[in-house]
Amino acid sequence: MNTNDFYNWLVYVNHLQINTARSRVSNCLRVCRYEGDLDLHYTFDHCHSLLNRLEYTASDLERNMPPRHNIPIHGNIYNGTATLRAAVQLYVRYRTEREFHVMNRNNQDVIWNPHNQNRINLNIPNRNVRDNGLQNRDFARSVAQLLTNHTDIFTEEDICNLTDLDYCRNSFNCHFPILVEVPDGLRDYNVITHVWGHRRFYDNFIIDREGHKYLISNDWYHQNAQSNRTLFARWINNKMGI
Repeated sequence: MNTNDFYNWLVYVNHLQINTARSRVSNCLRVCRYEGDLDLHYTFDHCHSLLNRLEYTASDLERNMPPRHNIPIHGNIYNGTATLRAAVQLYVRYRTEREFHVMNRNNQDVIWNPHNQNRINLNIPNRNVRDNGLQNRDFARSVAQLLTNHTDIFTEEDICNLTDLDYCRNSFNCHFPILVEVPDGLRDYNVITHVWGHRRFYDNFIIDREGHKYLISNDWYHQNAQSNRTLFARWINNKMGI
């Protein structure tokens, strides 16, 4: 299994605490040791057979049934097995999202079609993102400037939401959160810019909000009205009252 990518995904995409992420990686490595590599299980059947073996119910515990897996559990079998199963489920999510993103990576950095009827045009001088022909890098730079300079428009709650993967998925169809916070004292931004071995955040557009620094996603698509860049530009329009 790809422990480094999985760990980065847990911390910087799903926002798990570092100790929790390390524990989930350790859980998965323990499963690999006794049940075989998780990537092989995923390739075979998306880990379905393995997850079935990692089911252990309260009824099984009451009847003192042995677990169906081969992993030694020190302590409560029910709780220990549930912890391992949850970790494997996280790895399945990681692999599924990784495959989906790899399938769509060729859509990155597509130049906006100026004749598209869904084109968003934000034209407030000095405060706007003009989404009418910008490449993704220029779009992200403009957004970063807005989020940094206009705390009157984009609140701390907005910034928090933009770091939340579920919010960004549900609101903008994003594969990754729009923002990732830079940990205090971090000098090597590659630690947080790369997910699944690929750069997913720009490292040279710094959003500075009251001492907290954020990087912005480079994962933008704008082929149609439901693409993440289109939806996010519309959100900015609404925030700015356009």
